[in-house]
Amino acid sequence: MEPTDKQLLVLLLRSMGLNLSEIANILGTSRQNVHSMIKRGLRNIKKYENMYKLMKACTSKVQLEFEANEMLSNVAFKIMEAADEIGIKLRGNEQDIVSYLKFEVENNGRELLEPCIVAITDEGRLVILTKDSMKEFSKIKDKASKLISIYKKAK
Repeated sequence: MEPTDKQLLVLLLRSMGLNLSEIANILGTSRQNVHSMIKRGLRNIKKYENMYKLMKACTSKVQLEFEANEMLSNVAFKIMEAADEIGIKLRGNEQDIVSYLKFEVENNGRELLEPCIVAITDEGRLVILTKDSMKEFSKIKDKASKLISIYKKAK
């Protein structure tokens, strides 16, 4: 579910430094209602972001799976190698990839602390799926495989 206009407005007002009471006065509602809109808005943004990542991963030519304890430098190297194999120019170098991984995936500075899937888009951008997103992605891939198999048998 995408965030509503009102939820986005409340989040914007909050980011501009207004407190709950000030926002409530502006909107003619209660502080509790403003608090609830902020919580729902943030939750909806997270869901929307996850759905976007899933869609980008599903439309990517390459999805690489990495296990916990894999060295970040090895992950970056494998990503660059995979991009080269399919002729996609990545947006950034090895250090940029390592920095992005450090930001997106639980790590200790040297290695992954959780498994992840890294998809490479046609534009050379990386989409990183972790935890729940990985489960959803696996479900989608399984469904797609079953549909393909049914389609091939029917031919």
